[in-house]
Amino acid sequence: MADGKWINDLTEATPVADAARRVLAVRLEVVRDALPLARKALKDADPSLRCLAAQAVWRIEGGGKNAVPVLLDALKDQEDHVRAEATFNFGLMGNDAKGAADALRAALKDPYVKVRRDAAYALVQMDPKDRESAAAFVKALRQAGLPSAFAVSRVAMLRTLGGLAADDEEAAAVLRDLLAGEPHRYWAALDAVLKKIDAGQ
Repeated sequence: MADGKWINDLTEATPVADAARRVLAVRLEVVRDALPLARKALKDADPSLRCLAAQAVWRIEGGGKNAVPVLLDALKDQEDHVRAEATFNFGLMGNDAKGAADALRAALKDPYVKVRRDAAYALVQMDPKDRESAAAFVKALRQAGLPSAFAVSRVAMLRTLGGLAADDEEAAAVLRDLLAGEPHRYWAALDAVLKKIDAGQ
């Protein structure tokens, strides 16, 4: 099915569910083929590639067994952007990265503000009720701002900050400040949350 010939069989009369099953089957085939390459890349000399490979292995396999050790190693890298990649990947992994919680707490003192921001984000993803991590996340967001406009991480961090803003005035203030210069779609998505906060609901 991965050869793409099946796509020629789709017509307007093809039921949507059947077309979806075919697309998912191809995706699964591609993903299954990618896993050995991703595992191999876990040992690559390039630390950024190892971080990406760890994310891919985690997404394909689930659980953090193979990804967490690679990302923990990346947290020790001298390059700021490698440490930031590792910490953000831990945030994507959420509870699958709980084994890295102590290292992430240590990363809250990293000299690079984006590492601190992403480490705090990861800790909040693991435990949204952890007030210390939430405060560190809000503080680091105020200092570093959001990731670039095109990053999925930007939306994820806005979503997390929006969740914190319901119970935290500082988080709500940072959210307002960050959204002041944002494209309309972000503001529209979070405007209702901010109105509820203002109303005390």
